[in-house]
Amino acid sequence: MAELKYDRLRVNTRRQLLARGWTPRRLAADVHSGRLIRIRRGYYAVPSIPATTLQAVRIGGLLTCVSAARNLGIWSADSVGTHVNLRHEASRMRTPDDRFTRLTKFNRAGCVLHWTRLIEPHRVSMESVGVLDCLAEIIRCQPKYLAIAAIDSALNQGIVRLTDVKRMFRHIPRDFQSYLQLVDTRAMSGIETITRLLVQEANFEAIPQVRIEGVGRVDLLVDGCVVIETDGRLGHEDIEGSLRDYDRDVKLAIRGFSVLRFNYWQVMETPDLVVRAVSAALYARRFAKPTGVT
Repeated sequence: MAELKYDRLRVNTRRQLLARGWTPRRLAADVHSGRLIRIRRGYYAVPSIPATTLQAVRIGGLLTCVSAARNLGIWSADSVGTHVNLRHEASRMRTPDDRFTRLTKFNRAGCVLHWTRLIEPHRVSMESVGVLDCLAEIIRCQPKYLAIAAIDSALNQGIVRLTDVKRMFRHIPRDFQSYLQLVDTRAMSGIETITRLLVQEANFEAIPQVRIEGVGRVDLLVDGCVVIETDGRLGHEDIEGSLRDYDRDVKLAIRGFSVLRFNYWQVMETPDLVVRAVSAALYARRFAKPTGVT
């Protein structure tokens, strides 16, 4: 028998495993030894499976919304609870001991449950809804800026095309249609998108990914004279990354730009302070005439 590859498995049914070379005896032995785990009757995975995936499949659903986004490579903000899509007619869910319990929106298993009918049911995997259904659920479930950030992320990375996003919006309630006009495919990160939207809502011009001579691309250029750089949850923890940032800041200052750096927590937790900082920087630089914008 050919060697069986565990590292290539995510969630598989018993039938799929048998077709790939497992025997019932081998399958039972692998579960007993811990090389595989039995998620629920007829469903198996390697022990390294993400906890959110394990939870969604365990209760008989699929990852959706922000929980699916992470698995699909789409930016999403931190969220409490695993978001799970269940069949529209579902009224009960599995518990860890294989019994069933009545479903509520927020249940004791720590999940956020969605019964939305899928736009592309043929795109689901064993553990997750497809990209368009993931984004559609984020739009319906999450705050406006987080939803637009997720769409920007998917578009920028080529995970989805703009034509597909426009088609998705035909299935979205009218209240959310204005979101499409705020999407920008140039955004390199979700936190950059949220910062852009905050600044634009304050009636300042914010252009993403502007190239500046001798510096390269900057995350946002506000009103032509203030540069905003955004860092992820951890920012640059390595010395090399920090040195590059310092070097860029000096070059921007020489060219007459003011530079503001915001991290994930500042943008997410204190957006009003971010806007106030931008406003103050613009006020201070109102007479400056930076050079080198191309």
